[in-house]
Amino acid sequence: MKSNLSLSTENHGVFCQSLKEIDSGSLNLAKMNQPLGKLNQFANDQHFKETMKNPDSVKKLVNKVFINEFEDMQEWGFDMDFTKISVKRGDNPFNQVDNRIKELSRAGLRKSSEGLSDRLTALKDVSHTLTYLHDNDLLHPFTMLPKQYLADFLVAAPITFNSLPAKHKRDSFRNSLPDELEYFFHFFNPSIRTFEDYIGDEIPNDLLNVVNIAKNYHHLMICTPYFQLFQEEWANGKLWRDLIDPFLLGFNGGLKKTFLVLGRWSDNGIFPLFNEMVADTMNFLTQFRNKIAKFRPSYTINFLDYKISWRDKQSRFNDQTSFKELNIPDRWLNAYKDGYLFNFLQSKTFELTTAP
Repeated sequence: MKSNLSLSTENHGVFCQSLKEIDSGSLNLAKMNQPLGKLNQFANDQHFKETMKNPDSVKKLVNKVFINEFEDMQEWGFDMDFTKISVKRGDNPFNQVDNRIKELSRAGLRKSSEGLSDRLTALKDVSHTLTYLHDNDLLHPFTMLPKQYLADFLVAAPITFNSLPAKHKRDSFRNSLPDELEYFFHFFNPSIRTFEDYIGDEIPNDLLNVVNIAKNYHHLMICTPYFQLFQEEWANGKLWRDLIDPFLLGFNGGLKKTFLVLGRWSDNGIFPLFNEMVADTMNFLTQFRNKIAKFRPSYTINFLDYKISWRDKQSRFNDQTSFKELNIPDRWLNAYKDGYLFNFLQSKTFELTTAP
C-alpha cells in the first residue's frame, strides 16, 4: 500500500471494476452515518494529501500515534522512534522493565506484572511490524488507528477470519469491543473462522508477506464483505451477491488505545468503496431482517480463548431467546436510519428496546 494512494477516495484498479451497483439512496444513507468520521476530513484535505506523499511525513504521523499509544513507556528511557526504539540514558530500559516485572511478580501483584509485561511485548511487537511496513514502502498514514474506528471496519466488512499467535494468552480484540459492537460482531461471526478457512479474493504478494511477518506478533483478522458465508452458516435463503476487497487488521494484547490497519487487497488505501461496503451490509440486514429475527443465538459463543453469552447482560433470557426478542437487527437498522449507527455501536451497555 503506497502512501500516495492511501488517501485517495476514488476507486482504482481491478478490485473496483465491474462491481454490483449500490443505489444512490443507500449510498447517501451510508454517508449520513459518516463512516470513518474525521479521517475523511484528512483524506479530503489537499495540504494533508500533498504532505503525505512524502514517506518521511507518513512515518512521522504514524510515529505520533505510536508515541501516544505508548506514552506510559517513555518514563523507562525509550527513544520512541518505532524504527529503532533506542536508549536515551545509561541503563538498558528493556532490562529495567524486565526487573520491575519480576519484582511485581515476587510481590504477588500478578495483574500488575502481567499488564506491564503485555505493554513491553506490545512495544516490541508493534515497533517490529511498523518497521517492516516502513522499510518495504507499505506504511500508510492510518496504519495505527484509535479503537473507536474499529466499528466502522466491522460494519463495512463484518465477516472475519482470524489468526492468533500461540504466545498471546490475552487478546486485545475482545477488550476492544463495547457491548453493542460485541453483539454486532458475534452476530456475523457465530463461530470462529480461522485463516485456514479463508476462501476468497487472492491475497496480494506484498500483503502475504505482511501476514507472514505480523502473524508472529499479533492477532490478525481478515475482514471481508462475504455475506454468502454468513448465509451458508444460517441456511438463509437466496445468496447475496458479495462485494470484494478485504482488509487486514492487527490486534495486540498490550495495545490500550489503538489497532493496526495492515493493508487492503486492492492496495488503494482504506477509503475507496468504504461507503458502498457500509451500505451493502445494512441493505443485507434490511432484506433478510424477517428471516434473521426468527433465529436463536447460541447460548454461548466460543471465540478464540474467549466465551460470551448472549444473556450475560440480560440474565432473564435463555438459549430459547430469538433475535427478535433482542430487537436484532432492528436496533442497528433504526440507529442507521437515524444517522448514528457508529455512535450506537460504541454503546457501553446492552439495553433492550423491545420487551420480551
